[in-house]
Amino acid sequence: MLSSTKPECPTMNETTLEDLYNTLKSIEDDKPINEIFIEPEVAKYANEALERMLAIV
Repeated sequence: MLSSTKPECPTMNETTLEDLYNTLKSIEDDKPINEIFIEPEVAKYANEALERMLAIV
């Protein structure tokens, strides 16, 4: 097996288009599935990290 030099998430590799569709549909229907709740302080720093990543694009 070849190893990759780029960082990869094994769990994300298991996500299918059907999983994505079902998740987006549940949000649209206002019935979210697999919802995760975190502390506001954690959310603050996670949001900052995401904003920085999106700014690079």
